[in-house]
Amino acid sequence: MDPDSCIVCGATATHRDAHTGAPLCALHARIEVVGPRPPRRGSSALAQLAIRDLTPDDQPAVRTIALAFWGKTENMLTYGQTYDLLAQPGIGAFAATPGGKELAGVLLWALHEGRGLVVDLSIWPRYQGSGVASQLLALFEERLHSQGIAEIILTTTNDNLPALAFYFAHGFVIERVLPGEIARHHAASGEENTGFAGVKARDEIQLVKRL
Repeated sequence: MDPDSCIVCGATATHRDAHTGAPLCALHARIEVVGPRPPRRGSSALAQLAIRDLTPDDQPAVRTIALAFWGKTENMLTYGQTYDLLAQPGIGAFAATPGGKELAGVLLWALHEGRGLVVDLSIWPRYQGSGVASQLLALFEERLHSQGIAEIILTTTNDNLPALAFYFAHGFVIERVLPGEIARHHAASGEENTGFAGVKARDEIQLVKRL
């Protein structure tokens, strides 16, 4: 099974089935209520990935993950501005493979009105559930705090329930909701707005965490 392809339709996978570990695209992934489970097998090894700042040599890998998750690298709307993902500084988590190192996940960021803005946090499905996203976020928060920056902000959309659950669990709260903002942006740029589990992405949800 291709670890980067949805087990249902063969499209690029962006999520991982918590029961089976199977890769899923956003259309075929679902949310369900579940109880506690034992740690994922091998998760301790995955959690010890090498984490470092991205360099220009990493841009092909960043482009690949951006296209897989967003279908684009430019025109990413957040807090009223659009961003080019390949132009943003970032932190990457790298896994050892027989062929060398591969990018397991990435956090891209910017500064917005004196606050740290997460422009993108994406983890390949085969590394989801192993703490990679939490490590990237924690390192970014530490850096902001050391620079005297008191808040970290980000946006997600009304359909992205996995992201909302993750950020709420990490201390974020809703700061503002912009109804229809994402739908208008997609319409203006000619982009599709089908999101997680087939729900249309319509609203921008702004989240904040005080450090």
